[in-house]
Amino acid sequence: MSRRLRLVIDALPDSNLTKNRQQNTRHTMVTARRKSAERQRAGWLILAALNGERPEFRVPVRVTFSLRFPVRRRRDKDGWTPTISPWLDILAVGPPANPGLGIIYDDSSEWATPVLEFEPEPGEPRTIITIEPRNP
Repeated sequence: MSRRLRLVIDALPDSNLTKNRQQNTRHTMVTARRKSAERQRAGWLILAALNGERPEFRVPVRVTFSLRFPVRRRRDKDGWTPTISPWLDILAVGPPANPGLGIIYDDSSEWATPVLEFEPEPGEPRTIITIEPRNP
């Protein structure tokens, strides 16, 4: 299977979910609400980018999130990693009580390898999600 899906979304993940901002939020319920809201937001953005298509990957995949920021400055990938978690969650099938889009089978490490990249040049904020089968 050599299928590859590339989604261009004119938005960035919520910066309030970075590790630095989470440290300043002592209440776990605040963080949980933010993650839930970001999961829903990501779902709508991804659906819009799909243009009516509903591809399904039922093999282990590599999911690359490439972020472009409006301003060039140093950013910590480890700090930004929590921001893509709600986006990865919504891509997966999910449980019946909280279903996802079902593009990938599962967001566990057995099925999905998330990769975070930063585009080197500044520009209009965007997120590019690339989903491709993982090499065995």
